[in-house]
Amino acid sequence: MGIQFDDGESGSGGGKTFVNWHAQQTKDKQIDAESFSMRDEDKNRIDITPIFKKGVAFVVEELQTGWTFSNGTPGVSPEWVMNESIHKIEPEPPAINGVRWKKGFILPLAIDKDTAGVWQQGGAGAWKGLKNLMSAVGDMDKEGHDGEVVVLKMQDEAERISFSKGSTSAPTWKHVKWTERPACLKGDSDDEF
Repeated sequence: MGIQFDDGESGSGGGKTFVNWHAQQTKDKQIDAESFSMRDEDKNRIDITPIFKKGVAFVVEELQTGWTFSNGTPGVSPEWVMNESIHKIEPEPPAINGVRWKKGFILPLAIDKDTAGVWQQGGAGAWKGLKNLMSAVGDMDKEGHDGEVVVLKMQDEAERISFSKGSTSAPTWKHVKWTERPACLKGDSDDEF
């Protein structure tokens, strides 16, 4: 087997499985509203909401927050300006061509014991989903669980959010347990060279 690398053109994401929250049904109708998806090897969207309802392991100690900007061009990665700390949101960067930045985050996770992923998203529904997730984590006793990841289940009912112009929804969560970090999230091999 040859050496493979992300050339920035294949859309492979450097080996990461990117997870998305869909407050609304996708335009191609592949993914329903209020669900999570990921892309398979052929870049087709797969609904993974049932997995999230059973429980997903989140690495909250590696959470990053910041601002994200996308002009909506398919295949073009969004720009990110990260906060120095999750404890303080930096000021919103200046709008680009009249388009404002959105609060966003990057949160590593394990979809199952063998599949690492990342929930990297911006926007009101995803941001509120992160706030709900961190609230569920905040209600848990972390003592004695250093280095472990938190397993949360997505609840059946999403939170509905209304604005003066439009609406969205956000996932809600229930704590399951703290658990040892799965091998897919350890990142380092024990092999020496």
